[in-house]
Amino acid sequence: MLAIYEAYLKGNYTNSLFFIPTTPREIESITALFKNKKSFSFDGISTNLIKASISEISVPLSEIINLIHFKQVSYQKN
Repeated sequence: MLAIYEAYLKGNYTNSLFFIPTTPREIESITALFKNKKSFSFDGISTNLIKASISEISVPLSEIINLIHFKQVSYQKN
């Protein structure tokens, strides 16, 4: 049985996607582009709170994102 994507992609694209690891500075730059809102999103965190705390959480957040990416890559190699 073909995977759903194989019906549309004719070829081997398993290893064709490459992600560059993120940096704390990149996360801070993207966060700075958020609109200033006092309303809460579905997770209950306001944009203002994220923007106010991003300098403290950008390093561990980038490490978590990169760790998740690394684990996905290592699973694909097996």
